[in-house]
Amino acid sequence: MVFIFNLIYYYILSITLSELNFKYICNIFKYV
Repeated sequence: MVFIFNLIYYYILSITLSELNFKYICNIFKYV
């Protein structure tokens, strides 16, 4: 049960981080 919860947690975390990185990269390209 704990394993499944950790899996879901890291999955959501990775999605959030990838979205943040995407916005960050888009902002960089805007200034280039």
